[in-house]
Amino acid sequence: MRLTLFVGEASAATDAAVATLRRLVEDQPDAFELRIIDVHRQPEAAERHRVIATPTLIRELPPPVRRIIGDLSRHERVRVALDLTADLAENLTRGTQDPSPDPDPEA
Repeated sequence: MRLTLFVGEASAATDAAVATLRRLVEDQPDAFELRIIDVHRQPEAAERHRVIATPTLIRELPPPVRRIIGDLSRHERVRVALDLTADLAENLTRGTQDPSPDPDPEA
């Protein structure tokens, strides 16, 4: 899963967002690619992704793209917003994205 967190100036909201995402990634480090982008240092990245408020978290992969804007301090709410169910997380760790069973090759 590819996640990009856009942050602005240092604040409690920024610190909470970073802490929540680091905790999420620590739960399953092989399942995530996390980038943290400071919009003041990389304004072109914020513009390219149409970020107008911080913190903004974008789940780029797997599709569909999801955006979470604002309070990211609650770990479980972020998991739900990212649609990170236990089945999806397990499949991401194994390197697949489709939690459905393989089709029967005999059919």
